[in-house]
Amino acid sequence: MPRRRITRTPTKKMGTMALRDTDLLLLQCSISLHRSHSARDFGLPSANDVFSQISGPPEFLNNRTEADEEATARDAEHAKRVVMEAKPQLVGIHERVRNNIDAQPS
Repeated sequence: MPRRRITRTPTKKMGTMALRDTDLLLLQCSISLHRSHSARDFGLPSANDVFSQISGPPEFLNNRTEADEEATARDAEHAKRVVMEAKPQLVGIHERVRNNIDAQPS
């Protein structure tokens, strides 16, 4: 039985510009469909109605402010300790570097 040779017919690939035009057309269709259906069509309130009902920040944000003040006080105390502990090490390093610079080359 002879082997059959499979050949491909050349296909024309869509160019980049054509693809962009197609995407633009789809986007325009999507926008026109979106405009034709408003939120009221689906029984949803408008954004203005929703935001007019909000009187202030939610309660959990008010609690967070108090916690932040406590954390700030703890952080300030911690920062003082860190500086006091690191300073002797920095002074020691500075003195060693200075001694190495002042020393005569051997």
